[in-house]
Amino acid sequence: MNESTIKMFLTIAEEKSFSKAADRMFASQPNLSRSIIKMEEELGVQLFDRVGRKAELTEAGREFYDFFRRTQLEFQKVSAYARKLHSNRPGNIRIGYMEGWKISGFIDNVLNKLKENYPNMDVRMEACNRKELMEKLDRDEVDAVLGIKGIFRQKRGIKVKDIARIRRGVLCRRRDWETGKEPVPADFKNEIFFVMDEECNMILGEQIREFLEPYGFVPEIQYVNSLESALNYVELGDGVLICDERTRYAENEDLLFVPLDSFHTVSIGWKRETKNVALAVLIAEL
Repeated sequence: MNESTIKMFLTIAEEKSFSKAADRMFASQPNLSRSIIKMEEELGVQLFDRVGRKAELTEAGREFYDFFRRTQLEFQKVSAYARKLHSNRPGNIRIGYMEGWKISGFIDNVLNKLKENYPNMDVRMEACNRKELMEKLDRDEVDAVLGIKGIFRQKRGIKVKDIARIRRGVLCRRRDWETGKEPVPADFKNEIFFVMDEECNMILGEQIREFLEPYGFVPEIQYVNSLESALNYVELGDGVLICDERTRYAENEDLLFVPLDSFHTVSIGWKRETKNVALAVLIAEL
């Protein structure tokens, strides 16, 4: 009897069917049947009453189900705790950053210096949307978040350090402006501005209107659920997107980045109570 056999037993008990359990585990039904028969022989008890296509646990089967289920849950808890201890060990930093960003240029010099001075330090980078970044920080799945300063607003227990300013701009399809004249922000007054609204609060739309107010027009806003969707619309020529000069899409030869006279502040945020020694070293270097 091994872990695989126990998993088969638990799955059959939950599905009350050998065929459904086989489908769920992508296994053959005869293989499941042979494994359970062997398990019953090893334990010296009958685990299931087979009635037609149904498989009901016997009284002994229910006892073993409760035992194996408790053991499985305890194993999962211990495994999760061990992974957390491992991922939070000194020398390991997990940084989440905003999807679409070209991260080199923000902290690459700092990371290179850290690797030189602390060769055993392991820094991992993960791109996520704004909502996912803060959720991962809440769940301790990342140690710090690199993003626009505004994403840390109204978050308690977070320390924030400003590290850079980056220019905002309008991202449009380049061939729509091949007229010999470089577009300026006011030229986009009749365009649709695609805005990501991951949290369904429309706050970003209001911010876009503020960014464009100095150019004498109120933009038409259309909300989308992801950066990828917004970019697809821009590439199709259906509208434009407000982004910043650090987005990797600003370097796309098919797209054109038109600067605005305003800037984003880039910040790094982390939990006040963090005990990660390596993160403290990174913050000190920044």
